Amino acid sequence: MAHVAVVSLQQKLQGMLKGDNANYLALRQAVSCWHAFLEDSLLVRSASEAVDYLEKRVKCLATQLLDSINLYELEKRSPYGYPQSWKVIQEEAVTAGSDSINEYLKKVMNARNDIDALPISDTVESDSEYSPILQDIVLDLDIDLMTVKSRLVGPPSNLDVISIVGMGGIGKMTLARQVYDDIYMEHHFYIRSWITVPQMHQHREMLLGILRCFSLVNDNTYLKSTEQLAEQVYRSLKGRRYLIAMDDVWDTSAWDVVKRSFPDDKNGSRVILTSRIANIGIYASSGSSHYMRCLSVEESLRLFNLKVFGRETFPFELEKATKQMVAKCQGLPLTIVVVAGFCSKISKTENCWEDVAYKVGLIVNRDTEERLDLLALSYNHLPHHLKPCFLYMGAFPKGFEISISRLIKLWIAAEYVRCKPEKDFEEVAEGYLSDIIG
Repeated sequence: MAHVAVVSLQQKLQGMLKGDNANYLALRQAVSCWHAFLEDSLLVRSASEAVDYLEKRVKCLATQLLDSINLYELEKRSPYGYPQSWKVIQEEAVTAGSDSINEYLKKVMNARNDIDALPISDTVESDSEYSPILQDIVLDLDIDLMTVKSRLVGPPSNLDVISIVGMGGIGKMTLARQVYDDIYMEHHFYIRSWITVPQMHQHREMLLGILRCFSLVNDNTYLKSTEQLAEQVYRSLKGRRYLIAMDDVWDTSAWDVVKRSFPDDKNGSRVILTSRIANIGIYASSGSSHYMRCLSVEESLRLFNLKVFGRETFPFELEKATKQMVAKCQGLPLTIVVVAGFCSKISKTENCWEDVAYKVGLIVNRDTEERLDLLALSYNHLPHHLKPCFLYMGAFPKGFEISISRLIKLWIAAEYVRCKPEKDFEEVAEGYLSDIIG
């Protein structure tokens, strides 16, 4: 996070009014030194409390300075501000920032010798070609796939709702997506629409999400009331065999809002609904819900090993720690994949993996919502040059299909991508993406 704060501050300074002001130049130079320090020294850090402390201080001061500059710009743009005060505000902000940075920069740089003596971690950026993305992992969902598919294309002819229910990370969305994207379903249904339901479900947004899949959204659409949007959805589906997928439904009111827009023409139309809450599945489904099962120990180990080692031989000395980790994942595919992704980037030693197994146990034994700590565990061990790229992906809405080419261009525009000899920015950015998701 310190890296992100410093990069943001550096970009802000580049966009400010340039001049010969000594404090301004000193501030830019100090921030550049900070950036170099984080890039060079912290890339080789170990889990040292001293280094963590330094990084937090860097983040804190960089954030404070960025806030000061933003406040200056706000004052500058305010219709109530006084033009003659703009230069004064800039001078004061830059002078204060420069003094604070230079004072603390000495402490940071004095600590470099201690940091440089730390052992090199396994998360440094490699000069070699980026590691290829592991092949897509297809879980043992054959029985689940056949069950859900048969309900989609079989009787009854009436509109039918198929609810897929299970705890977070068990694979509900994976199953629903595989069924939805099936080539046969593409030909069987005249219209298909996939929407991800937000926890604070906005009625309009759900209806707009359905219409977007039909390419029926324009400027006039956004001016319509919720009732008019519901009517437009109804008319778009009327007389056609359709498949609507509603992912991650949290309460019955979300279903109540849209169900009136789903006409029943007795032509075999279907709705797929995924939820963590069994009562929602019972409430919405025409028949029984489809409950997802956890992976067996053998399936869990196979998934973990494939994600970490691919086709390589599994080290015997890691077998005990691996079984401990996998057992604590409780058969949840998402948890296994996250832990495996983390383990693929750290040292393959027994002590290191036993430490991870202990941490996984502490996290997984908490409430489901707190398992995001697993993602934090992975994030903290990302190389620093990948952290801002990873965080940038969080700017997209939940359920949004991110275009790889667009994401890469945005990374490059934000100056998150470093140019390498004999490689253009796009190639380097593709390597970044491969390292993040690989």
